[in-house]
Amino acid sequence: MSHPGTVLALGVTAAASIGLAALAYRGYRRSGNPRLRFVVAAFALFAVKGLLATYSIQTDLLEHEDLELVLGLFDVTALSLFLVPFLRPRK
Repeated sequence: MSHPGTVLALGVTAAASIGLAALAYRGYRRSGNPRLRFVVAAFALFAVKGLLATYSIQTDLLEHEDLELVLGLFDVTALSLFLVPFLRPRK
């Protein structure tokens, strides 16, 4: 079993990411700016990462090294999604 503080921190991070994804989605719906879809996807991915990490730590779903690899891939993918709106040319 993991340290309760670690699980709490991961849960708070996942909850914050869900909240930020919801705010970004609301901004997308209000503005209609298609670039915000990438921001929504990035925050949603961070939320899934937090939930996966919390679940895996509690249940030993993945070994530590495998979990680090998977979470690192989530980070790289989410950060790439944040960059897409800046790299795509405006229409």
